[in-house]
Amino acid sequence: MMRILISMLALYAAQPLFSQEQQQDTIATNAYTERFESVAVEGGVTIPLGSLHNVMNTAPNVAFWIRQKRSESTVFNYGASVNFPAQRRFPYAGTDETARTRSFSGFVGIQADKILSISSRSLIDVEWGTSGGYAFYFYDDLRARREYASNPKRAKDKDEAPTFVKPLSSFFIGQSLKLRIGEFGLHARYNFTPYSLFNDIVDRSFGAHSVTVGLFYRQ
Repeated sequence: MMRILISMLALYAAQPLFSQEQQQDTIATNAYTERFESVAVEGGVTIPLGSLHNVMNTAPNVAFWIRQKRSESTVFNYGASVNFPAQRRFPYAGTDETARTRSFSGFVGIQADKILSISSRSLIDVEWGTSGGYAFYFYDDLRARREYASNPKRAKDKDEAPTFVKPLSSFFIGQSLKLRIGEFGLHARYNFTPYSLFNDIVDRSFGAHSVTVGLFYRQ
C-alpha cells in the first residue's frame, strides 16, 4: 500500500514537468512555423559534366534569392545564379573557326521548394527543389571581330562598332536537394542548359549538363 501511495505521489509531482516540456515543444513548433527567412544567399562552385567540361572549368558560383512562402511546406524562390568560369575557346558549329567563352554565365528564374521538417526545435529541414528559367553563357564572337576588321575603313566610319560579346541563350531546368540547419545549410543542384537548341553558334558538342554545390545563408 505504501509503495502504491509513493508511486501516485511521484506521478502527481512529475505532472508539472511533463506539462512544461509539452509547452516548450509547442512554443518551439510555433516559433518554427512563424519564423521565415525571406532572403537567401548561396556560394559554391559549378562543376561541368560531359562535353561541357571541354569548354568550362569548375567555376565559382554565387546566387541570390527572394523567398515567398506559399504554404507550410512550399516556398517559391525568385532570383539568379551566376558563375565565373575561365575563358576558353570553342569551335563554331560546323566549322574549324573558334570563338571564346567569357567569364560570366548562369540563369535567372524561379525555384519551388518542398520542405520536410526533421526537427522543429533545432530548425532542421530537408528540401527538394525544382528550378526553371532563362540561362545564358557569354562568349566573344571572334569570327564577327575578324569580319569587322576586314571591312573597308569608310564602312567602319559610317557604322557604329557592333557588339562582339554576346550571350548564348537557352532555357534552364534544375533539380536540387538542400539540408538546412538554422540559418545555414548545404545545397546541391543539377543544371540542364541545352544551348545548342536555340542558336547556330554551337552544336551538341558544346554540352548542357552541370552540377552546382555549396553553402547557403538565409535571413
